[in-house]
Amino acid sequence: MTLPGAWAVAALVPALGAWYVTYRELGSRLAAVGAALAVAVTVAYLPLQIDHAVKRADTYEELTRPQAERFPAHRVHPSPQVFDRLRARIPDHATYFLYVKDSTGELVSGGGFRHWTLGWLLPRVAVATPRQAGWIVSRFADPRTAGVTVGGVRTLAPNTFVARVRR
Repeated sequence: MTLPGAWAVAALVPALGAWYVTYRELGSRLAAVGAALAVAVTVAYLPLQIDHAVKRADTYEELTRPQAERFPAHRVHPSPQVFDRLRARIPDHATYFLYVKDSTGELVSGGGFRHWTLGWLLPRVAVATPRQAGWIVSRFADPRTAGVTVGGVRTLAPNTFVARVRR
């Protein structure tokens, strides 16, 4: 039996206890079932979360101070300073479009780089299309292929670029 299976079995005892006490005190089967489910899920799930936390702590204990301050930037790009360069290049309150592709060349709407960039570039404003943007921030994509005319393409890191949209 695997660790999750063992904890699921171990969760039955406190869940039955919660069901018994709740039913005896309240006389409601629905409340007793709810209490039993809450206890079972907590007891079965908590050890897994503790295990994940310990593994993450072991993995990231060697972070430098700059990496730790920008966590999780070190996971989405080898150089956290890329985000500092973006902030220096794109003026506050300017609009930008994130043009990010995955390893197969497909455009992606999520991912670590995208989510980190959205937060790190505040108060700059992300927009939904390249035509609305004043800047293109691209990862694994050439900003010249975003469907707008751009100038001043700068390489911030391998496969990461910023460009100004020309009107």
